[in-house]
Amino acid sequence: MPDVLLCAGILALGAALPASNRETDDPTRIAFDPDPVRAVHKYWRSVHKLESEAMFYTVGDERAELPGKLVFNTIEEATLRDEYRASADGRPMVLRRTFDDVRRGVRFALSGVGETAPEPFTMLQGSDLTGCSVLYTWVPSEQGYGSCYDARETDEEILATLGEDLDLRALLPAGPVTPGDAWRVEAAELRAVFAPLGRVAYRQLKDADRIVVRMLEAGIGSDLATVFEGESLGGAQVTFEEIREIEGTRIAALKVVYDFKLNRDLREYAMRARTPAEKKSAVTYVDAGLVLGFQGNGELLWNLEERRVHGYRAALAEHATQTLGHAIGGGQKTRRQTLRLVGTLEQSLQVRPTPVPPTPAAGLVIDPGPPEDGAGAGDGDGDGDGGPVTDRR
Repeated sequence: MPDVLLCAGILALGAALPASNRETDDPTRIAFDPDPVRAVHKYWRSVHKLESEAMFYTVGDERAELPGKLVFNTIEEATLRDEYRASADGRPMVLRRTFDDVRRGVRFALSGVGETAPEPFTMLQGSDLTGCSVLYTWVPSEQGYGSCYDARETDEEILATLGEDLDLRALLPAGPVTPGDAWRVEAAELRAVFAPLGRVAYRQLKDADRIVVRMLEAGIGSDLATVFEGESLGGAQVTFEEIREIEGTRIAALKVVYDFKLNRDLREYAMRARTPAEKKSAVTYVDAGLVLGFQGNGELLWNLEERRVHGYRAALAEHATQTLGHAIGGGQKTRRQTLRLVGTLEQSLQVRPTPVPPTPAAGLVIDPGPPEDGAGAGDGDGDGDGGPVTDRR
């Protein structure tokens, strides 16, 4: 059963929060202030398509290139329903979010390394969040959200890692603006844009390739919320381009130009994620990190009448460099292995007053690409049909 006392306490906090000032506000202002008890359906999609640019290791001044080509593609999708129960000061004061479906698809392939190459690996992971609803309430004294399950429950620890902002409010201006105005958003604030759901817990599959799991957990192709916890540089420039009329509704179009880097220290994670063989050999990682770089454009559409997000899309170039260095020779030297990946990141958000209808873009399909090393075509799920991947839980 849900924690009734916790939810009751959160709702009581919400009841004491300030009321919306929408009636006295400028009707053309870009601000968050939707009608209370208004529910909207949202579909979030994030697609990383990466391949190796270089793989090598160094010991001192010596460098050795590693053979092969690595392809790493991921798709994250979430279909959900948001009920805005109260809003003020540019944020939801009480929000109920129902997760209709949450999943992640991954494709990993390594070619050009001879008979030692692993088989191309494709998996689809569900999440225990599917079917759950979470109640978020702003707590002024803590300057953050309290959260609890108010229907079907799952692991309480998942709540602590979830994000709330799926209206992408981090991109909004701090005050009134007119077409042509521009403003800056620092990279650290973009976490709510690139990882709006926070850290999502996916079900681990027993047959998941260990290399794939370690890449995902490090923050390559997924879990960007973790990488944003490290250092960041750069940001985004947002420009209020124009007001459009879409389906009889006034929509503000905001152009976003991204150029930023993230740097995560992976030493603690690398030690925690050591394999049994590495632990037996007392492998010690003394240098481990991940640098992600993003450059590209996006567009945020903002509903001026309902004061909420209308839609979003972004297409960016992505660069990833992962370095793992462990001590050798009695700790006198460090062997560093470097993986450089290049590719793209595409993200989109669809918002509708009714459930988002299925479309070709909404289905989770992992494109296997061309056959590798003479392997037969297929979709990686073992059925040879080349169609959508099935959940192998």
